[in-house]
Amino acid sequence: ADAQRIARRFGLRYKEIAAERANVKRRYGVCFADGSIRIREMTGKIDVETGDGSVVVAGMFTHLRAKTGDGSVRIAADPGSRVEEDWVVETRDGSIEVRLPEAIDVAVDAVTTDGAVRSNYPGLTVERRDDDEDSRRELRGTLGAGGRTLRIRTGDGTIRFER
Repeated sequence: ADAQRIARRFGLRYKEIAAERANVKRRYGVCFADGSIRIREMTGKIDVETGDGSVVVAGMFTHLRAKTGDGSVRIAADPGSRVEEDWVVETRDGSIEVRLPEAIDVAVDAVTTDGAVRSNYPGLTVERRDDDEDSRRELRGTLGAGGRTLRIRTGDGTIRFER
């Protein structure tokens, strides 16, 4: 409650992150108007946002929301991650790199306004049409059985799916 009150006073948004690990449950809050966010070895629900700075998140997720107004985003979802709710990864100005475990069920919806989408996941490839330069800016596909959506957006940057 105090953190939310302080964030409102300074015009910031406060987000709580629920992490569950080996019978320990804690709540972590992340609130930045300007600055990078780095979170590693987290388990559970991740929800982070910064106005200006990079975002790096690694762990075993059930929910993921990672946003920045100006900066790159790197996501590394460990084996055991499950897309129980739609995941959202966004930046207005920066590249996005996503690493997903081989055994994940998700529908992928990735779009860059000014850049390219690249993937080295089997079955998750960008179809390039010779007559359409913009065809490399979108990727929609399915990993595993599909299901909930991983929505990725950048206004100016490359989106890379790495194994």
